[in-house]
Amino acid sequence: MQLVFHTFHLEDSHDYLLITEDGSFTDPVARLTGSVLPPSIKAGLFGNFSAQLRFISDFSMSYEGFNITFSGGTVVCHCLRLVYDAFLLFFCN
Repeated sequence: MQLVFHTFHLEDSHDYLLITEDGSFTDPVARLTGSVLPPSIKAGLFGNFSAQLRFISDFSMSYEGFNITFSGGTVVCHCLRLVYDAFLLFFCN
């Protein structure tokens, strides 16, 4: 699966996007923050052909956010928002 970023602007060091391919966010494929447009990221090559994205925000400042295109097969996304922990969790495969 390839993730292509079209826009990316988060509060630097306070809001970030984690991308993993094995379900473990302790050692992600990418940890993205700030306003520099990330390069394309390939994920899902771990063997299960899936990628998980977790967006974490402290809600203190609002920026543009991000726009991502997924390619490389069928993509199914589920979003879970936990307000107490202030993060959005996306599962895509």
